[in-house]
Amino acid sequence: LENKGIPTDDALDFAVTGCVDMCVPGKTGGESFSAILLCRILDMTLRNGDSKTPVGTIPGTGPKTGDPDSFTSFDELVDACVEQVSFQIDKIAEGTKIRDRLFAEYLPAPYISAFMDGCVASRKDVSQGGAVYDLEGILVMNSIANSVDSLYVIKKLVFEQGLFTIRELVEAVDNNFTGYDDIYRAIHELEGKWGNGNPESDELAREVTARIFQEMKGHRTFKEGFFAPFINSMTSHTYDGRISLATPDGRKAAMPFAASCNPYNVDRHGPTGVLRSVSALDFSEVMGCAVNIRMHPSGIGKTEEARRKWMWLIKSYFELGGAQLQPTVVST
Repeated sequence: LENKGIPTDDALDFAVTGCVDMCVPGKTGGESFSAILLCRILDMTLRNGDSKTPVGTIPGTGPKTGDPDSFTSFDELVDACVEQVSFQIDKIAEGTKIRDRLFAEYLPAPYISAFMDGCVASRKDVSQGGAVYDLEGILVMNSIANSVDSLYVIKKLVFEQGLFTIRELVEAVDNNFTGYDDIYRAIHELEGKWGNGNPESDELAREVTARIFQEMKGHRTFKEGFFAPFINSMTSHTYDGRISLATPDGRKAAMPFAASCNPYNVDRHGPTGVLRSVSALDFSEVMGCAVNIRMHPSGIGKTEEARRKWMWLIKSYFELGGAQLQPTVVST
């Protein structure tokens, strides 16, 4: 909150609205949300701005950032992907101004305004920007894990090992990996995907997300509020996954994406690897993040030793920079 220009006293008085979303109660007049779907944007990058859907291709959904097979380095691909993200954020900023202008003209909220700091003094309704603070959240969804793992696959298997081209990878995705057993096997045998505590993929996740967060900072809302990133998919990772193509990380078509800020291809290094990777992200600009972890009851409370390990796991996670944790304690 302080990084968004909110004074310390108000920042310390924060509350959580909805799921994990921070605000200053009594002073935040609006906290609305839009979203970017990362795997869709990466897919558009791999198709030079076109969007492939289950019912066909929509040309020109994003800018022409170049044929990925013409890129001479992995960094060029990341740059192109960030450019596609920036284009979508510009569209969000444009669309939210239209939405908020209509609310200000046709749907004022006088009762809320009467109890919101700033509105009486400014003689403005909350819908017109009368409150002390106002913001637009952009949910980074569907998903950090699948998109980072996809980038990691391309970095290692295309640019470093040269096992296949990006065009061949896109063909495999379009065919849900059917008939592309060698590519699918290489993807699944690749170690070090995000969520296993691998420094290389952790740094890739940190770099890409930090650049995405930075792209939001240059925009202001209709009510002169700021834009801020949030990482919370709610249930969209399931139903968006059901209508989405396969992804280069090996996720098959119609399967859910990773939830919120959860890793996806995790099977080797347990909860310590998961939380080390999640905490590697820079959350200093993020105003709300959901991280779900499921533990068996015996793993956290059956013995004094288990309880102590669970306590230190949580402490270590937050000391490393983790933002939030939602433990579910239940057996299968």
